[in-house]
Amino acid sequence: MMDFLKKCLMYYVWFDIVKYLGAIALFLWAFGQDPRARNTIHHFNFPTELDSKIKLMSYNIGFAAGLDNLKGSVHKRSEIKENLNTICALAKEKDVNILCVQEIDINSRRSWFLNEVKHIANAHEFPYVAVGITWNKTWVPYPSTWKFWKHYGKVMAGQAIFSKYPLSNQHIIRYKKPKERSFLYKLFYLDRISQFVSLSLPNGKDIVISNSHLEAFIKQAREEQVCLLVDYLNAKMEKTPIILVGDFNGISSESKKFTFEDEPELDYSNDTSISNLKSITFLKEGINKEAPNFYTFPANKPNRQLDYMFYTEKSFKLNEAEVLVDAGFASDHLPLYFELVLI
Repeated sequence: MMDFLKKCLMYYVWFDIVKYLGAIALFLWAFGQDPRARNTIHHFNFPTELDSKIKLMSYNIGFAAGLDNLKGSVHKRSEIKENLNTICALAKEKDVNILCVQEIDINSRRSWFLNEVKHIANAHEFPYVAVGITWNKTWVPYPSTWKFWKHYGKVMAGQAIFSKYPLSNQHIIRYKKPKERSFLYKLFYLDRISQFVSLSLPNGKDIVISNSHLEAFIKQAREEQVCLLVDYLNAKMEKTPIILVGDFNGISSESKKFTFEDEPELDYSNDTSISNLKSITFLKEGINKEAPNFYTFPANKPNRQLDYMFYTEKSFKLNEAEVLVDAGFASDHLPLYFELVLI
Protein backbone atom coordinates (compact mmCIF):
# COMPACT_ATOMS: atom_id res chain seq x y z
CA MET A 1 0.00 0.00 0.00
CA MET A 2 2.79 2.40 0.92
CA ASP A 3 4.56 1.62 -2.34
CA PHE A 4 1.39 2.39 -4.24
CA LEU A 5 0.98 5.74 -2.45
CA LYS A 6 4.61 6.61 -3.14
CA LYS A 7 4.14 5.85 -6.82
CA CYS A 8 1.00 8.03 -6.94
CA LEU A 9 2.82 10.86 -5.21
CA MET A 10 5.75 10.64 -7.63
CA TYR A 11 3.32 10.60 -10.53
CA TYR A 12 1.70 13.84 -9.41
CA VAL A 13 5.07 15.44 -8.70
CA TRP A 14 6.34 14.62 -12.17
CA PHE A 15 3.04 15.67 -13.68
CA ASP A 16 3.36 19.10 -12.05
CA ILE A 17 6.99 19.42 -13.15
CA VAL A 18 6.12 18.56 -16.76
CA LYS A 19 3.10 20.88 -16.65
CA TYR A 20 5.11 23.87 -15.42
CA LEU A 21 8.04 23.18 -17.71
CA GLY A 22 5.58 22.94 -20.60
CA ALA A 23 4.01 26.26 -19.63
CA ILE A 24 7.45 27.90 -19.46
CA ALA A 25 8.43 26.42 -22.83
CA LEU A 26 5.17 27.62 -24.37
CA PHE A 27 5.70 31.12 -22.96
CA LEU A 28 9.27 31.30 -24.26
CA TRP A 29 8.13 30.05 -27.66
CA ALA A 30 5.34 32.64 -27.88
CA PHE A 31 7.72 35.41 -26.82
CA GLY A 32 10.24 34.35 -29.48
CA GLN A 33 11.08 36.57 -32.43
CA ASP A 34 11.56 36.04 -36.15
CA PRO A 35 15.24 36.76 -36.97
CA ARG A 36 14.24 37.93 -40.46
CA ALA A 37 12.56 41.04 -39.03
CA ARG A 38 14.89 43.97 -39.63
CA ASN A 39 14.76 47.74 -39.72
CA THR A 40 16.06 48.36 -43.21
CA ILE A 41 15.64 50.19 -46.52
CA HIS A 42 14.56 47.93 -49.37
CA HIS A 43 15.35 48.70 -53.01
CA PHE A 44 13.05 47.41 -55.75
CA ASN A 45 13.80 47.56 -59.47
CA PHE A 46 11.45 50.40 -60.42
CA PRO A 47 12.26 53.84 -61.92
CA THR A 48 12.68 56.84 -59.62
CA GLU A 49 10.52 59.99 -59.76
CA LEU A 50 11.74 62.89 -61.94
CA ASP A 51 9.31 65.54 -60.67
CA SER A 52 10.36 67.37 -57.48
CA LYS A 53 6.75 68.12 -56.50
CA ILE A 54 6.05 66.07 -53.39
CA LYS A 55 2.73 64.17 -53.34
CA LEU A 56 2.55 62.51 -49.98
CA MET A 57 -0.07 60.29 -48.37
CA SER A 58 -0.07 59.26 -44.70
CA TYR A 59 -2.26 56.31 -43.80
CA ASN A 60 -2.71 54.04 -40.80
CA ILE A 61 -3.83 51.02 -42.82
CA GLY A 62 -4.54 48.77 -39.80
CA PHE A 63 -2.89 45.84 -41.67
CA ALA A 64 -5.62 46.21 -44.33
CA ALA A 65 -8.24 44.56 -42.13
CA GLY A 66 -10.88 47.27 -42.55
CA LEU A 67 -12.97 48.61 -39.70
CA ASP A 68 -12.62 45.44 -37.60
CA ASN A 69 -8.84 45.23 -37.26
CA LEU A 70 -8.88 45.26 -33.43
CA LYS A 71 -11.32 42.37 -33.04
CA GLY A 72 -8.66 39.70 -33.26
CA SER A 73 -8.82 36.42 -35.16
CA VAL A 74 -7.72 35.84 -38.74
CA HIS A 75 -9.50 38.02 -41.25
CA LYS A 76 -10.63 36.69 -44.58
CA ARG A 77 -7.80 36.54 -47.10
CA SER A 78 -10.06 37.97 -49.81
CA GLU A 79 -10.90 40.98 -47.62
CA ILE A 80 -7.23 41.67 -46.82
CA LYS A 81 -6.29 41.57 -50.51
CA GLU A 82 -9.28 43.68 -51.52
CA ASN A 83 -8.37 46.32 -48.92
CA LEU A 84 -4.72 46.30 -50.03
CA ASN A 85 -5.84 46.81 -53.62
CA THR A 86 -8.05 49.72 -52.51
CA ILE A 87 -5.07 51.34 -50.78
CA CYS A 88 -2.90 50.87 -53.88
CA ALA A 89 -5.61 52.21 -56.20
CA LEU A 90 -5.93 55.29 -54.02
CA ALA A 91 -2.17 55.91 -54.19
CA LYS A 92 -2.29 55.58 -57.98
CA GLU A 93 -5.28 57.88 -58.26
CA LYS A 94 -3.44 60.63 -56.38
CA ASP A 95 -0.15 59.81 -58.13
CA VAL A 96 1.53 59.56 -54.73
CA ASN A 97 5.32 59.57 -54.72
CA ILE A 98 5.73 59.24 -50.93
CA LEU A 99 3.48 56.95 -48.90
CA CYS A 100 3.88 56.74 -45.12
CA VAL A 101 1.94 53.91 -43.51
CA GLN A 102 1.47 52.73 -39.97
CA GLU A 103 0.41 49.21 -38.92
CA ILE A 104 1.52 47.23 -41.93
CA ASP A 105 1.95 43.45 -41.76
CA ILE A 106 5.00 41.70 -43.17
CA ASN A 107 4.51 38.10 -42.08
CA SER A 108 1.50 37.72 -39.79
CA ARG A 109 -1.09 35.01 -39.23
CA ARG A 110 -3.91 37.58 -38.89
CA SER A 111 -3.37 38.66 -42.52
CA TRP A 112 -2.59 35.24 -44.02
CA PHE A 113 1.17 35.89 -43.95
CA LEU A 114 0.88 38.29 -46.88
CA ASN A 115 3.87 40.60 -47.21
CA GLU A 116 1.92 43.85 -47.42
CA VAL A 117 5.11 45.87 -47.91
CA LYS A 118 6.00 43.99 -51.09
CA HIS A 119 2.38 44.05 -52.25
CA ILE A 120 2.15 47.85 -52.09
CA ALA A 121 5.68 48.40 -53.44
CA ASN A 122 5.01 46.22 -56.47
CA ALA A 123 1.49 47.53 -57.11
CA HIS A 124 2.54 51.19 -57.15
CA GLU A 125 6.12 50.61 -58.31
CA PHE A 126 7.90 52.18 -55.36
CA PRO A 127 11.67 51.65 -55.80
CA TYR A 128 12.46 52.43 -52.14
CA VAL A 129 10.85 51.36 -48.86
CA ALA A 130 12.15 52.12 -45.37
CA VAL A 131 10.75 49.63 -42.87
CA GLY A 132 10.71 49.97 -39.08
CA ILE A 133 9.68 46.83 -37.16
CA THR A 134 7.17 47.44 -34.37
CA TRP A 135 5.87 43.94 -33.63
CA ASN A 136 7.77 40.66 -33.85
CA LYS A 137 6.32 37.83 -31.77
CA THR A 138 5.84 34.12 -32.44
CA TRP A 139 2.39 34.28 -30.83
CA VAL A 140 0.36 37.29 -29.67
CA PRO A 141 -2.42 36.10 -27.30
CA TYR A 142 -4.83 38.87 -28.28
CA PRO A 143 -7.73 39.13 -27.72
CA SER A 144 -7.50 37.67 -24.21
CA THR A 145 -9.40 34.40 -24.53
CA TRP A 146 -8.74 30.69 -24.12
CA LYS A 147 -10.03 30.28 -27.68
CA PHE A 148 -6.51 30.43 -29.08
CA TRP A 149 -7.72 30.30 -32.68
CA LYS A 150 -9.07 33.82 -32.17
CA HIS A 151 -5.65 35.15 -31.20
CA TYR A 152 -3.57 37.22 -33.59
CA GLY A 153 -0.96 34.49 -33.37
CA LYS A 154 2.35 35.12 -35.12
CA VAL A 155 2.85 38.81 -35.86
CA MET A 156 5.61 40.53 -37.79
CA ALA A 157 4.50 44.08 -38.48
CA GLY A 158 5.81 47.62 -38.64
CA GLN A 159 5.73 51.00 -40.28
CA ALA A 160 6.93 51.86 -43.76
CA ILE A 161 7.93 54.87 -45.83
CA PHE A 162 7.44 54.07 -49.53
CA SER A 163 9.19 56.45 -51.91
CA LYS A 164 9.78 57.08 -55.60
CA TYR A 165 12.84 59.08 -54.52
CA PRO A 166 16.06 57.51 -53.14
CA LEU A 167 16.03 56.90 -49.37
CA SER A 168 18.99 56.56 -47.01
CA ASN A 169 20.13 56.84 -43.39
CA GLN A 170 17.11 55.59 -41.49
CA HIS A 171 17.00 56.49 -37.79
CA ILE A 172 14.36 55.13 -35.40
CA ILE A 173 13.22 56.39 -32.01
CA ARG A 174 11.78 53.44 -30.10
CA TYR A 175 9.63 54.55 -27.19
CA LYS A 176 9.24 52.85 -23.83
CA LYS A 177 6.03 50.91 -23.30
CA PRO A 178 3.44 52.34 -20.89
CA LYS A 179 4.52 51.77 -17.30
CA GLU A 180 0.84 51.58 -16.36
CA ARG A 181 0.54 48.22 -18.14
CA SER A 182 1.35 44.83 -16.63
CA PHE A 183 4.61 42.99 -17.21
CA LEU A 184 2.96 40.39 -19.45
CA TYR A 185 1.06 43.02 -21.43
CA LYS A 186 4.28 44.87 -22.21
CA LEU A 187 6.04 41.66 -23.24
CA PHE A 188 3.58 41.05 -26.07
CA TYR A 189 2.56 44.65 -26.88
CA LEU A 190 3.75 46.37 -30.04
CA ASP A 191 6.48 49.01 -30.00
CA ARG A 192 5.67 52.63 -30.73
CA ILE A 193 8.26 54.28 -32.95
CA SER A 194 9.15 57.34 -35.00
CA GLN A 195 11.05 56.78 -38.25
CA PHE A 196 13.38 59.37 -39.78
CA VAL A 197 14.83 58.84 -43.24
CA SER A 198 16.78 61.04 -45.66
CA LEU A 199 15.19 61.51 -49.08
CA SER A 200 16.98 62.85 -52.19
CA LEU A 201 14.89 64.94 -54.60
CA PRO A 202 15.68 65.14 -58.35
CA ASN A 203 16.87 68.76 -57.94
CA GLY A 204 19.75 67.52 -55.79
CA LYS A 205 18.28 68.67 -52.48
CA ASP A 206 17.88 66.36 -49.50
CA ILE A 207 15.00 66.42 -47.04
CA VAL A 208 13.90 64.27 -44.10
CA ILE A 209 10.64 62.32 -43.88
CA SER A 210 9.42 61.20 -40.46
CA ASN A 211 6.68 58.66 -39.82
CA SER A 212 5.25 58.07 -36.32
CA HIS A 213 2.73 55.89 -34.55
CA LEU A 214 2.27 56.84 -30.90
CA GLU A 215 0.51 55.32 -27.88
CA ALA A 216 -3.26 55.05 -28.33
CA PHE A 217 -4.68 54.13 -24.93
CA ILE A 218 -2.55 55.64 -22.14
CA LYS A 219 -2.56 59.44 -22.28
CA GLN A 220 0.46 59.95 -20.04
CA ALA A 221 2.56 57.53 -22.09
CA ARG A 222 1.62 59.37 -25.30
CA GLU A 223 2.54 62.71 -23.74
CA GLU A 224 5.92 61.33 -22.66
CA GLN A 225 6.55 59.99 -26.18
CA VAL A 226 5.75 63.38 -27.69
CA CYS A 227 8.13 65.08 -25.24
CA LEU A 228 10.95 62.81 -26.43
CA LEU A 229 10.01 63.44 -30.07
CA VAL A 230 9.87 67.22 -29.58
CA ASP A 231 13.25 67.21 -27.81
CA TYR A 232 14.77 65.26 -30.71
CA LEU A 233 13.24 67.58 -33.33
CA ASN A 234 14.43 70.71 -31.54
CA ALA A 235 17.93 69.28 -31.10
CA LYS A 236 18.44 67.71 -34.53
CA MET A 237 15.97 69.06 -37.11
CA GLU A 238 15.65 72.83 -36.70
CA LYS A 239 17.84 73.54 -39.74
CA THR A 240 16.70 70.55 -41.77
CA PRO A 241 13.79 70.51 -44.26
CA ILE A 242 11.47 67.93 -42.68
CA ILE A 243 7.97 66.57 -43.19
CA LEU A 244 6.58 64.88 -40.09
CA VAL A 245 3.51 62.66 -40.46
CA GLY A 246 1.76 59.84 -38.69
CA ASP A 247 -0.93 58.56 -36.40
CA PHE A 248 -0.22 60.50 -33.19
CA ASN A 249 -3.37 59.18 -31.49
CA GLY A 250 -4.15 62.49 -29.80
CA ILE A 251 -6.57 65.30 -30.48
CA SER A 252 -5.97 69.02 -30.37
CA SER A 253 -6.64 70.94 -27.16
CA GLU A 254 -8.74 73.23 -29.36
CA SER A 255 -11.25 70.43 -29.90
CA LYS A 256 -14.77 70.94 -28.58
CA LYS A 257 -15.18 67.29 -27.66
CA PHE A 258 -12.88 64.95 -25.71
CA THR A 259 -14.89 61.74 -25.27
CA PHE A 260 -16.49 59.63 -27.99
CA GLU A 261 -19.14 56.93 -28.05
CA ASP A 262 -17.11 54.63 -30.31
CA GLU A 263 -14.34 54.41 -27.65
CA PRO A 264 -16.00 55.43 -24.36
CA GLU A 265 -13.03 54.23 -22.28
CA LEU A 266 -10.78 56.96 -23.71
CA ASP A 267 -10.73 60.55 -22.44
CA TYR A 268 -8.66 63.07 -24.40
CA SER A 269 -9.26 66.00 -22.06
CA ASN A 270 -6.08 67.71 -20.82
CA ASP A 271 -4.02 65.79 -23.37
CA THR A 272 -1.00 67.96 -24.18
CA SER A 273 0.54 65.76 -26.89
CA ILE A 274 -0.73 67.60 -29.98
CA SER A 275 -0.39 71.09 -28.49
CA ASN A 276 3.21 70.17 -27.61
CA LEU A 277 3.91 69.26 -31.23
CA LYS A 278 2.28 72.47 -32.42
CA SER A 279 4.57 74.44 -30.10
CA ILE A 280 7.65 73.65 -32.20
CA THR A 281 8.46 77.06 -33.64
CA PHE A 282 9.99 75.95 -36.94
CA LEU A 283 7.15 73.55 -37.84
CA LYS A 284 3.74 74.36 -39.25
CA GLU A 285 0.75 72.05 -39.30
CA GLY A 286 -0.42 70.91 -42.71
CA ILE A 287 -4.13 71.47 -42.73
CA ASN A 288 -6.86 72.83 -45.00
CA LYS A 289 -8.56 75.53 -42.92
CA GLU A 290 -11.34 75.85 -45.51
CA ALA A 291 -12.45 72.26 -44.95
CA PRO A 292 -15.32 71.79 -42.45
CA ASN A 293 -13.04 69.48 -40.43
CA PHE A 294 -9.91 67.36 -40.73
CA TYR A 295 -11.28 64.25 -39.03
CA THR A 296 -9.51 60.98 -39.79
CA PHE A 297 -11.11 58.51 -37.35
CA PRO A 298 -13.16 56.31 -37.39
CA ALA A 299 -13.34 55.88 -41.16
CA ASN A 300 -17.06 55.09 -41.27
CA LYS A 301 -18.14 57.98 -38.99
CA PRO A 302 -15.17 60.35 -38.59
CA ASN A 303 -15.48 62.54 -35.49
CA ARG A 304 -11.86 63.38 -34.53
CA GLN A 305 -8.41 63.92 -35.97
CA LEU A 306 -5.75 61.44 -34.85
CA ASP A 307 -3.46 61.74 -37.89
CA TYR A 308 -1.36 64.83 -38.61
CA MET A 309 1.30 66.39 -40.80
CA PHE A 310 3.84 69.08 -39.87
CA TYR A 311 6.51 70.65 -42.08
CA THR A 312 9.25 73.27 -41.89
CA GLU A 313 7.49 76.39 -43.09
CA LYS A 314 10.67 78.10 -44.32
CA SER A 315 11.54 75.08 -46.48
CA PHE A 316 8.26 74.06 -48.12
CA LYS A 317 5.22 75.59 -49.75
CA LEU A 318 2.03 73.64 -49.06
CA ASN A 319 -0.21 73.58 -52.15
CA GLU A 320 -2.82 71.05 -51.08
CA ALA A 321 -3.98 69.31 -47.90
CA GLU A 322 -6.98 67.03 -47.57
CA VAL A 323 -8.50 64.08 -45.81
CA LEU A 324 -9.41 61.50 -48.44
CA VAL A 325 -12.97 61.00 -47.22
CA ASP A 326 -13.84 58.79 -50.21
CA ALA A 327 -11.13 56.28 -49.36
CA GLY A 328 -13.66 53.71 -48.21
CA PHE A 329 -13.16 51.31 -45.31
CA ALA A 330 -9.87 49.61 -46.13
CA SER A 331 -8.83 50.70 -42.63
CA ASP A 332 -10.44 52.19 -39.55
CA HIS A 333 -8.55 55.44 -40.34
CA LEU A 334 -8.88 57.81 -43.28
CA PRO A 335 -5.71 58.82 -45.15
CA LEU A 336 -4.23 62.30 -45.37
CA TYR A 337 -2.91 63.70 -48.67
CA PHE A 338 -0.56 66.64 -49.24
CA GLU A 339 1.18 68.36 -52.11
CA LEU A 340 4.30 70.35 -51.28
CA VAL A 341 7.25 71.91 -53.09
CA LEU A 342 10.67 72.67 -51.68
CA ILE A 343 11.41 76.42 -51.77
